[in-house]
Amino acid sequence: MRRWSAPELAPAARHGHGWTAAAVCLYAVLVPFQPVLGVGGGSVLRFAAADAIAPLVFFAALVRPRRPLPGGLALIAASIPLLALFSTLVSWNDRSLSAYAVGKTAGLFYLTGLCLAIVRCTPPGAEPAVLRALARGALWSAVVGLVGFAARLKGIATPLVSGERLCSTMPGDPNIYCSLLAVSRLRWLRHDDTDRVCGQC
Repeated sequence: MRRWSAPELAPAARHGHGWTAAAVCLYAVLVPFQPVLGVGGGSVLRFAAADAIAPLVFFAALVRPRRPLPGGLALIAASIPLLALFSTLVSWNDRSLSAYAVGKTAGLFYLTGLCLAIVRCTPPGAEPAVLRALARGALWSAVVGLVGFAARLKGIATPLVSGERLCSTMPGDPNIYCSLLAVSRLRWLRHDDTDRVCGQC
């Protein structure tokens, strides 16, 4: 089973997929790195470092679309934030809206639009490169988590560990670490078109 070489942020650009795929790969590799923003009332919102790349992804979808959106899938995706908005507005009759609820609802619209933009600007055949970029980010996030765990064993307080559970690059939230380990296994998966698409990415 083949092991890939040292990580690079946008391998798709080296294999003829262009800057749109490079933007998506860069977004994917930064997804696991998620700082926390307090919004009052003890609630927090999380933003991925990848959000800094999101405007470029939206721009790519507008000026350099590489494939049409599947109508059925787009409709289903759009229904998710609309349902959340409806539920939020209904609950407004019983209690005041919190910043957390508003932020979560807005975030669903943002993520849905971003997912559709990624589909729109990712060239056919670049999918394995995007998955491997996500796996690279997950792997390095896991490395950061292990550093935090080692620090905790030495008695050093760190937000990378909550209780006895690793938070990795999502401070204060121990739910991400095992998911990152699972995603990082994509680095060793063989895809029928991997050699053709990714080469040595």
